[in-house]
Amino acid sequence: MNKVARIIYNLMAGPFDVEAEVAVVRRFWESRGWQVELCATQSPGHAATLARQAAEDGCHLVLAAGGDGTVGQVAQGLAGSETILAVAPIGTANAFAKLLNLIPLAQMSTGPDLEQICRRLLDGKVQAIDLGRAHAPGLPEEGYRFISWAGTGLDGDIIDRMEPRPKWIKQVTGRRLGWLSYVIIGVPAAMRFPGIHAQIKVDNQSVSGTFVLVVIANSRLWGGGLVQLSPDACLDDGRLDIWLFRGRMFRETVEHALRLLTSRHMMSASTIHLRGRRVLIQTAKPAAVQLDGEPAGHAPLYAAIEAQSLRLLAPAGAPEDLFCRPGVPFSGKT
Repeated sequence: MNKVARIIYNLMAGPFDVEAEVAVVRRFWESRGWQVELCATQSPGHAATLARQAAEDGCHLVLAAGGDGTVGQVAQGLAGSETILAVAPIGTANAFAKLLNLIPLAQMSTGPDLEQICRRLLDGKVQAIDLGRAHAPGLPEEGYRFISWAGTGLDGDIIDRMEPRPKWIKQVTGRRLGWLSYVIIGVPAAMRFPGIHAQIKVDNQSVSGTFVLVVIANSRLWGGGLVQLSPDACLDDGRLDIWLFRGRMFRETVEHALRLLTSRHMMSASTIHLRGRRVLIQTAKPAAVQLDGEPAGHAPLYAAIEAQSLRLLAPAGAPEDLFCRPGVPFSGKT
């Protein structure tokens, strides 16, 4: 096996010293006989370009060292290739890493134990997982993939206002309180947000109305990993979970938020849950779109599933029911 790995890292990720954390990851893999190359991102979207080049160069493994935005971009670059994606969570929210059970709660304030995480990756399995591909004004003509979510409405509006966050904000809030910066920006935005008038088509189903939030999920978790949005979804089930939250007033937004945080959103008559392979969101006015927590143009938004289009290194200890299909033991130790 070609034991060549690249670590693609975002210098602006997380509240701590990124280069020191990347050095820990590099030393671990080099001590196991891997040739490791470091690639720092230089601009928004650069991680996808670096990942695509790594795949073209025949790298066996790419470690995405950053938050959810970096993981999503690396997934975009590796889609359809034989190169395996692994997650080294050094970002602020790290929802995808939480989904894989990579970060115990006790490590959220001090930073993850990266050596332990790398050992679990080495003992993990390679899983073929789904990605979503989104098309919207402001995205490349061929579309752009997402690993966790696409969305519009209030979360698109908030992310459009605040990303990319300055490093000093991440240092002030830290990893445990990384969500706080979203609250600081989000509450005033929510108080003024009038909802979006939209028609949503999911395969052969159609819903219209006014919504405070529309989320297209390829992941169980949402909201920085604080919300169990789709508790029974799998990463390789070949479908997207679409969540529609009706409303136009701040009071309705607060009610939705409370239900989401307490996992009671599925019991609300003002919440609609659909599943399908294709989604079209048409809005009366342009509405900001987010992909994996990064600004991504504006609606109308079309998204479709790309089944089993990414090879993911799932760590030992990842939830067994997160995948429908068996994985292949990682051969990185040999």
